[in-house]
Amino acid sequence: MSQSKRFSKLENDLKVTRNRRAAYENMAVNGGISFRRENALRMLNDVRLEIRKIEGQITDLKVQQGLEFAKDKLEELNPTAPATWKRQRPRTEALTGRALLAWIRDDIEARIADLQAPQGIPYTEAQLRLLNIDLDAAREHLAKHERMQANADSQDEADKARRLKANTKGRIESIENRIADLIAKQKLLPPVFPPNIQPSVVPADIQPQIQSTAQSNPQSKKYPVFISYCWKNSKTAVAENKIEDGKVGGCDPRNLARKISGDGFETWLDVEKLDAGLSLSDQLPDAIYH
Repeated sequence: MSQSKRFSKLENDLKVTRNRRAAYENMAVNGGISFRRENALRMLNDVRLEIRKIEGQITDLKVQQGLEFAKDKLEELNPTAPATWKRQRPRTEALTGRALLAWIRDDIEARIADLQAPQGIPYTEAQLRLLNIDLDAAREHLAKHERMQANADSQDEADKARRLKANTKGRIESIENRIADLIAKQKLLPPVFPPNIQPSVVPADIQPQIQSTAQSNPQSKKYPVFISYCWKNSKTAVAENKIEDGKVGGCDPRNLARKISGDGFETWLDVEKLDAGLSLSDQLPDAIYH
């Protein structure tokens, strides 16, 4: 069975099972005779376990689809890479649900790290796919916690579900922020391709045309880049317009500003533009706003 058909079947099974759960919940409340209510409660517990199993199978299938998507994209980017990847994937049956997702994330992120260019710009499309898998799983957990709260048999269960909901909402917000950040980087930064496949990505016969087009359409808009560093003694550093040795851990923000100035970026270096006599923490909000 293909993955798409399997996914459709699981979604249909989940819908049918949820309808059964609703019927048993109604019977448990309005069953009338006590033995009917007790029987409904037992069947309701079985149905809840069945729903949990189907939801786990759907999550596993999404994870598998995400792995295949990311792997295909990475192989397109660097066809020779699989020979250098030493990690062997364990049998699918050995890992399920969250454990499988964690292994896949580690594996794909390790492969993405191998494809980073000297500028340090990662191949973000596979990362976006993995984050979307995380987002789907978190939203499913939120829906589950909402059902737990609605069907809680005691105040303790309701409070536990409420706490889980709050934690899951925070996780969803964090994932959405990371997705937005990756999309922004894709729009701002140039695409990265290893030198060995550059000719296959940009055919040689159209490279002059691309170069001509780039020269005839210079980028007029400059993106502001805010550069700062949390110095141990920022007030003195700003006042004297210098950084003492050892205060920046081997990274001088002025060197970074010199490297990226121009080429569509306008740097805003705090050591040059902040008011003398004030610490960085006093002025960062205003600096970031501008």
